[in-house]
Amino acid sequence: MEIIKFDHFSNLFIAYYYGSYIHLNERWHGYNQNCVYSKFYYITSGECEIKVGDTVYQGQPRRLFFIPAGTRHSFYHINDNYLTKHWVHFKLDVGGESIDKSYRLPLFVDVKDDTALVECFQAINMPCTTLSEELRRNAKLLELFSIYLSLSENSGNVNQSGGSNDFNKVLHYIKTNLGKKPTITELADIMHMHPNYFIRMFKSKTGMAPGKYINNLRCEIAKSLLENTEIPINSIMLQVGFEESSAFSHFFHLNTGYSPYEFRKLFGNQK
Repeated sequence: MEIIKFDHFSNLFIAYYYGSYIHLNERWHGYNQNCVYSKFYYITSGECEIKVGDTVYQGQPRRLFFIPAGTRHSFYHINDNYLTKHWVHFKLDVGGESIDKSYRLPLFVDVKDDTALVECFQAINMPCTTLSEELRRNAKLLELFSIYLSLSENSGNVNQSGGSNDFNKVLHYIKTNLGKKPTITELADIMHMHPNYFIRMFKSKTGMAPGKYINNLRCEIAKSLLENTEIPINSIMLQVGFEESSAFSHFFHLNTGYSPYEFRKLFGNQK
């Protein structure tokens, strides 16, 4: 039987605002900024300071800064060795929340080989005139974030944070226990909440009630397994929480317009 793997960023949303490659002058500075977007700065030359809270960080070549939305910060030159940098402003959240509420991420990472990083910045900041180009830009933005995340993980600086970590545990529990029909009480217990409050919280984070979320996931997993594997339909039925083939067929037809057999015959990759 195949094992289905899920990542922590299944609810991640990322979108480009603007950016460029620029050489700055003495007028570049900002104090107590609190932006609605997230920022990447990659410094290629020059010096500056970036202050978050009471901590001052040194901006220097081959240092990639990530400043999540809502982070109050200041930035300024410290001499006439002005910055040259790649930069991009963008939206990034997980499950409708800013990334820093889900994960504790470092403010900066140091980069040894910046070939892939620079290529991402260049591709992201190219003009876009078509929908396909916009999609490729967001894909490159996601790649840029993955490079930053990889460098952060290698330095041991990535951790999930409290309440969001518990909610991610709820999503992981749902995904790995579909065959056991997870109940609202079980899910609420993970968050240490009353079931009624849990339902409201879950809907605020995902846009849907737990039951609908679970059924959508059942359908998507069943479709994926029918399309991409040769696992018997009865085994797929059990994996997504159905014990009777008639109930599974009715559920699948209601959500896709096809029976499981018809769907596999039309869309499957079986030889």
